[in-house]
Amino acid sequence: MKKILLICLSAVFILSFFGCDTIQKNNITKPQQTDSPTATTVATEAHAETSTSSVNAGTLNPAKPEDAVKIYQQNYSFWQIDPDSIRMSMDGYYYLFLDLDFDGILELIATEFHGSGRYSKNNFYRISDDKTTVELIPFDESVDENNQCDLFFEDSPVLYKNNTTGNYEYIFCDYIRAGGGMDYFREEEYSYKDGKICATPLFAYEVIQAEVSESGEKEEYFTLFNLDETSEVDKETYDNAIKNFESQRTNLDLDIETIDGNDYHQATEIQKYAMLLEAYEDFEFDGFKFED
Repeated sequence: MKKILLICLSAVFILSFFGCDTIQKNNITKPQQTDSPTATTVATEAHAETSTSSVNAGTLNPAKPEDAVKIYQQNYSFWQIDPDSIRMSMDGYYYLFLDLDFDGILELIATEFHGSGRYSKNNFYRISDDKTTVELIPFDESVDENNQCDLFFEDSPVLYKNNTTGNYEYIFCDYIRAGGGMDYFREEEYSYKDGKICATPLFAYEVIQAEVSESGEKEEYFTLFNLDETSEVDKETYDNAIKNFESQRTNLDLDIETIDGNDYHQATEIQKYAMLLEAYEDFEFDGFKFED
């Protein structure tokens, strides 16, 4: 594969082509509306009763969305992205929630991407066991911190249930636009094991258009990962492997909402609480329910 050519040209074209001026919601499914009072109303009432600075986090129950959000907001300095680090128009950052360990208490992900090549950086946070603060979840050595998957790309992440093992599996996608007719796409399973974020590569696809390829013709490369084995295969084998993978799993229709980092940065404390609570409560997949 021409990975060296891809990496070199990505630096040349990093400021080229398409820019992203704003962050869009993850469009796996449209967030469902609720018949309960709006998040803004809930937030206003919550702050009217007690400010985030006066609440004893140790008395909160993170199994309840409103309490979990209070803990995250009280500890914002641990996870907020510095807006000054987002300098170019094609850069962006935002926040979202996932239940990585499926215990009903959501983890917060702060994600950012840079350049037209869409190079992503993600940090994962959890509420501490003593319910008083927020902790950064470290990466296992399996995660390439310099080449992370995207959490703004269409259908990333997807949540499956393995029909054989019964396990839940988050599938993250990574799309690199190197510019000049070079694109790279891969899928990985992300999991939370032994207190760390782990990644298992599954599939990868690379295309180099004729105008930039060494051969002068369009080049395509398909890769399958199986434990420690990496196989270069043809398109038919690659497509069949993906179909077989999906046939052994049930798509759980994951529904998440992202918070635009710029909007959050400019909001008041009450508005920030409302934004976090709405995104938290909008997290949903088949079979999931928050504690009453």
